[in-house]
Amino acid sequence: MVVATFMAVGTTPAELGSRLLEHLRGHLGDRNLIYADEPRRLTKGMFAQVWQFALSSGPAEWRDALVLRVYPSDADPSQVHVEAAVQNGLVVEGFPAPKVLLSEDSGEVLGCPFIVMEWIPGRPVLRGLRWDRFLRDLPELVRTWPSTVAQVAARLHNCPTGAVETEAAKREVALTTIGWDRHLRLLEQRMSTRSLPGWAEGVCWLQTHQPPRPSAPVVVHGDLWATNILYQDSELTGVVDWDRTTLGEPALDIGFAKAGWALMPAPTRVPPPVYQALRRVGRSVADRIESEYSAVGAVDPDRVRYYEGLRCALELAAVVDRRSRPRATEASLGWENGANALARYFEELTGTRLETQPS
Repeated sequence: MVVATFMAVGTTPAELGSRLLEHLRGHLGDRNLIYADEPRRLTKGMFAQVWQFALSSGPAEWRDALVLRVYPSDADPSQVHVEAAVQNGLVVEGFPAPKVLLSEDSGEVLGCPFIVMEWIPGRPVLRGLRWDRFLRDLPELVRTWPSTVAQVAARLHNCPTGAVETEAAKREVALTTIGWDRHLRLLEQRMSTRSLPGWAEGVCWLQTHQPPRPSAPVVVHGDLWATNILYQDSELTGVVDWDRTTLGEPALDIGFAKAGWALMPAPTRVPPPVYQALRRVGRSVADRIESEYSAVGAVDPDRVRYYEGLRCALELAAVVDRRSRPRATEASLGWENGANALARYFEELTGTRLETQPS
């Protein structure tokens, strides 16, 4: 996850819509193309901005509701092609990911890389992170989520990887770019120029304890959180937000998912009286996620624990980035309010404390 600004300086939503439409007219070869519905913002996001729009005409797959996903201006240009390759490969295999229709890796059009993809109907299991809404959804979430995430993860991990590899080759994405060690490499790169207490030791622990390369890599999502899984009439309609995807091992999805719940209610701010109760609930759900997955797919507890630590380090690295940018944007806040919880949990897992401020 990176921390950055979106769109060119001075670009307004109206200008974004105008630039996008002009680009699509050229891309689709239709100078008379207009919007049926102008772009409107769907989410703030921690990594990307998401907009919905519709066109008045064009090829059949362009006529329904569409989604524009705008990346940070300093995102790795290959990111758009990574997500396009994984999502479209999974579509071929029948997994409900949104099909990417266009991926642009430069900032020439909108000032940032972006993709255009099909809109998927349905609502997320969790409607938002505002604490009062979260508490309304929590009882049902606690009851059903461990089984839900285990079933979705198992379905994903059982998808053949051949179509993803084919799509990656079409987009000139090296498989090493989305390989099993992708997240550790990104963490090493991001923190190589930082000098903060604990990080040299923490990264060394992650390097030393890194599990061996899986013999049969599977498609991994990397963020199976309740806002990224969509249902309609009790049917799974889509899994979205593939920025953390890899060809790795199931333990990553389970470890990353466990860490998010084990740290609950962070990064959401809640009134002090309910904080401890939510902590206990979160730890319980985290343990049940691993237990439920173990009933449908093999997973090594030691590997799961490793990926819990890696998830904490990645989120803390994003906090370090955010704190180094005084004018951080709304999409960069992420785990800012949960930094202490992340540091405590990483220390619990590894024995090393990662600091986000110079000593």
